[in-house]
Amino acid sequence: MTEAIIQPQAALDPLTEAPISKKEVCARIGISERTLDKLIVKDKAFPDGVSMGKQKFWLPVVVERYKASLFQMQSQWHPEPPKEGTLEALDGGQPFGYLSH
Repeated sequence: MTEAIIQPQAALDPLTEAPISKKEVCARIGISERTLDKLIVKDKAFPDGVSMGKQKFWLPVVVERYKASLFQMQSQWHPEPPKEGTLEALDGGQPFGYLSH
């Protein structure tokens, strides 16, 4: 029996994924088409699509990179230590009323 050889790299190659329409880009990000236009033209926060006929298309990887960039700053956030003299500082850094078990 001859088995097909599966190449995982090819399956994950962003250039082999089918391009998606403006409507699909907006649905995946959760924004309106007008907001996408603003992100492209005014804010320069999203790349312009590739024109194919009268429509524009994007690779799905572009949408995923944009979404990841939205959370980059949030993922680097760390809580500040409690300020001296606050209830949290007096309670060992725990919020007021916190009960440890």
